[in-house]
Amino acid sequence: PTMSSPACPICMEGYSPAPASPALPKTLACGHCFCSACVARLPAHVAPDAAPDTIACPTCRRTAPRAAAAVNFGLKDVLEKIVPASAILCECGEDSAAFFCSKCELNLCSACDHKVHSLFKSMTAHTRVPIGQRDAVRPVSCPEHHEAVKLFCRTDSSAICLLCRDYGAHQGHEVVLLSTVGAQLREAMQRDMGQLTLGRDRAQGQLAAVDTCAGDVDAQAARATAEIREYCDALVRAVRSREESLLREVAAIQQAKATQLATRRVGLETACAAGEAARLAAGRALAGSDAMLAQQQGPQALRAAVAALDTATDVEAIDPSILVSLDPALVEQIGTFGAVGGPSAPVVMVQEGSVSNTAAVVAWDAVARAENYEVEHSAAKGDAPFVAATAGPGLRCALQGLIADTAYVVRVRGVGPRRACGAWGQCVLTTLARARGANAFAPFRFDPARKGSAIVADPA
Repeated sequence: PTMSSPACPICMEGYSPAPASPALPKTLACGHCFCSACVARLPAHVAPDAAPDTIACPTCRRTAPRAAAAVNFGLKDVLEKIVPASAILCECGEDSAAFFCSKCELNLCSACDHKVHSLFKSMTAHTRVPIGQRDAVRPVSCPEHHEAVKLFCRTDSSAICLLCRDYGAHQGHEVVLLSTVGAQLREAMQRDMGQLTLGRDRAQGQLAAVDTCAGDVDAQAARATAEIREYCDALVRAVRSREESLLREVAAIQQAKATQLATRRVGLETACAAGEAARLAAGRALAGSDAMLAQQQGPQALRAAVAALDTATDVEAIDPSILVSLDPALVEQIGTFGAVGGPSAPVVMVQEGSVSNTAAVVAWDAVARAENYEVEHSAAKGDAPFVAATAGPGLRCALQGLIADTAYVVRVRGVGPRRACGAWGQCVLTTLARARGANAFAPFRFDPARKGSAIVADPA
């Protein structure tokens, strides 16, 4: 005997779950278990007051009528799960079972299957499956009455048999057909699986957006670092300390955004993995019987996975822009290349809600000594040249003819008396790719409440 094959303690032969098998486990009144053959062979206990055909338990010597020995259904159910299909005997007890009839609830060899199901025309329509697949179609039995489970008690949320409803603990409870509950649960799970698929696709799409945003953050960090170094090299030695401070600020912002993106990635990947696990579990549950489906937690786990995906994707976008302040007053005092005494750099921002697929509106603060303003824009990636936009004395400009789903650098500078040009102020915007839902990444926006909200100097 092994752990996977319990054996009778008398004959040391392994038990069998087949009803007609001599190795079927039976339990005496005292609770000890032996195979059917050994129970039949036990000698009768001879005593003046003993009932006819009384036997004594070989383990504890307690006496009881031989007919009181009952099938150990608990051990029988365990054996049916651990005994391989080839070891399951036919009801005839002679050959290994080849088929299981879900209607008759019988294990049959090929010969017995033909005999049983050829008796009447109506029996030819019975569903028979290979013996290895019987757990998927075999009706679940009530553990108390050993009757087929065909009802569902809504009061206690459990599958029950007819005897449970009429005579057992579920009398007077709200009871419906198990098949009705199964159909409702299947419909709900199919609907939730559709939502799960949509949520998973949405999460995967946002994972791609996270990767793109991470690349934009790195590109913006590199651009900001280069501009800061170029700016600081043009200043006197007194501003060297400011240069290092600005670089530390950019590094801190970059690290913070990288941490945010990493956290977002972990959350989305975790939600996707949980959703996939829930989808697979739901598929297995849907392939099982109604009773198994009703007593498992598949529907709740599926809804939880859908909710987790909705939570993971319903988040605000991370702006990849890295914006710092370069002290315009200091720039004005020291001067920049070709713009000594010119207007200072304006603070440029994207007008909220103005960005579309092909257009956007930028605005800026008025600067001293500026009579007019020049506006230019260029694609952030590559070496695309800056294109001049309509300029004038106003403090806003509408950009037209932009390319969808593209990041742009927009810069503005003031023009003073005698065409004295000031320093450039700039911002970054990204045009929309398409109409987005509530869970999609929003376009990058300027936050006027944020300290140091734009790169305000460009010595170019």
